[in-house]
Amino acid sequence: MKRNIIRRIISVAVILAIMITLLPVTQQVNAASKSKKKKIYMPAKITTTQYFSNGDKYGSYSETISYKKNGMPSKIRGKLSTIKYKYNKKGFVKGAKVTETYDGSYSVRMKANKKGLLTQSRGKNSAGSFVNTFKYRKDGTLASSKSIAGNDTYKYKYDKKGNLTYHDWYQGGTLTGKTSYSLKLDKKGNVVKATEKRTTNGYYGYSTDVNKWVVKNTYDKKGNLIRKVAVDGDGRKYVTTIEYKKVKAKKKYVKYLKYFKRNNITSLTGCLPND
Repeated sequence: MKRNIIRRIISVAVILAIMITLLPVTQQVNAASKSKKKKIYMPAKITTTQYFSNGDKYGSYSETISYKKNGMPSKIRGKLSTIKYKYNKKGFVKGAKVTETYDGSYSVRMKANKKGLLTQSRGKNSAGSFVNTFKYRKDGTLASSKSIAGNDTYKYKYDKKGNLTYHDWYQGGTLTGKTSYSLKLDKKGNVVKATEKRTTNGYYGYSTDVNKWVVKNTYDKKGNLIRKVAVDGDGRKYVTTIEYKKVKAKKKYVKYLKYFKRNNITSLTGCLPND
């Protein structure tokens, strides 16, 4: 049972990490120009520990992130999975190789639009072939995503600051689940508390499943998220800590790296489905 739950956690983390990380650099610079490097704090290790509702420790899992000389992420490694990224000459991620302990290795291929935003990812793993497509708003935020293999579609809404406030889930055109987020921000605009409410229909064998998560975040003086505590509706707790390192990155990659840092931490440490 424990192995199955951990495998599902890793599967969720791997899929989200691929989807978010494959977004390319949004600021391109003439290759002939000299690009100076800038130091930026990037996540080096992310550890999540799960506790039962009675406080007993269930288990933990860690991901380490390494970077190329130009500052771009090169690999995410965990005990049960590893993701290696491939780039083209323009600095866009063109693919990734995923290695999972139980499901073996497989490759992911991507396509992007003129702005460099990921529009499609495809590959084949032990579960079969998969194709994911993505659509965006004018401001670059993700409007919807679709898994063709699973016939699943997700639609997203945000507040004025770009924080996710709502998304719904469709299977074959039928509304299957809804998730809303109530956010509390500090003076700097950081999300310090988020209350997540999920309502799903026919998910995990229930006719109707309503679950409420409460997530509290802690930041360091530089504004880096260093601790996340998520508690689900059944009282189970997930405590995540994030360690950082200084990365020397070319200036043309800084904006992307900030996006990567925010979204990868969110995806790798966010609330997980009920077990």
